[in-house]
Amino acid sequence: MASIAFESILFDSAADRARAQHAEPPVFFVDLNVNQIVDAITADRAEYDLKPYFYVLLSRVEAITYRHEVMRDLENAVLFEQVNCFAQKMRSVREHLTEAAKLYYTRQKQVWYLHAVEIYCEAVQRFAASLSSVALHSRGFSACRDYLIDYVASDSFISLVAETKQLQADLANVRYSVLIKGDTFTVRKYAAQSDYSAEVERAFEKFKQARWRPDGTRTFRLVEGEPLQTSYGKDLYDAVFGAEHPPDVDGAARLAPAFGDADDPTSVRG
Repeated sequence: MASIAFESILFDSAADRARAQHAEPPVFFVDLNVNQIVDAITADRAEYDLKPYFYVLLSRVEAITYRHEVMRDLENAVLFEQVNCFAQKMRSVREHLTEAAKLYYTRQKQVWYLHAVEIYCEAVQRFAASLSSVALHSRGFSACRDYLIDYVASDSFISLVAETKQLQADLANVRYSVLIKGDTFTVRKYAAQSDYSAEVERAFEKFKQARWRPDGTRTFRLVEGEPLQTSYGKDLYDAVFGAEHPPDVDGAARLAPAFGDADDPTSVRG
């Protein structure tokens, strides 16, 4: 299937987009304190590296018109919300990749990477469907929609989604038992024992909500969170299944060529 040409939502030409990649602030920015305005606008979006886009001055009427069309489309509240949702999902992808880079246990890094791919696939599919359901008038958003429709129907993306789902299903089938007695616990292979997970969750449910004491202080509260990189997942897995039988999550590494393609406008690196 032939790919749809799409350069950028902000630039109508590859040349202008390339200039933005390495742009420096104009000399008048500091004199007019424009740099402070840009700093304030981009303060909570540092990971996007947006400042260079404010430095590039569009010199062609066609380029300016192209961007104005996009801005007018964004006045549609429905489209604006869809774009925000997609941006939040992609931010989550980057957060997962950042966390994966901090970890030292290979299998744990791969699982975080797998979660990032899963979020990415869902975000792209939802955004493509969303853009197809709203009236678009700009060349930028229209080209983006056509590209995404083509992209999600491509063999490479379909394969990426299928392999991601298969890996998730394989990992979900990994089962083990935990025996808790006093202040010790034992982890062992699952052998069709009764599942007490629901009972354990009910027992700890009362600790999830902090309560007021008569003296005005609050009780402690359990807050769910992602496992720390110092967690004992590797030790537990090796103890149960043996270090010589690592989990088959190497597929996460095989997803790399399809995920985060530098030539893909939806890439987390783009």
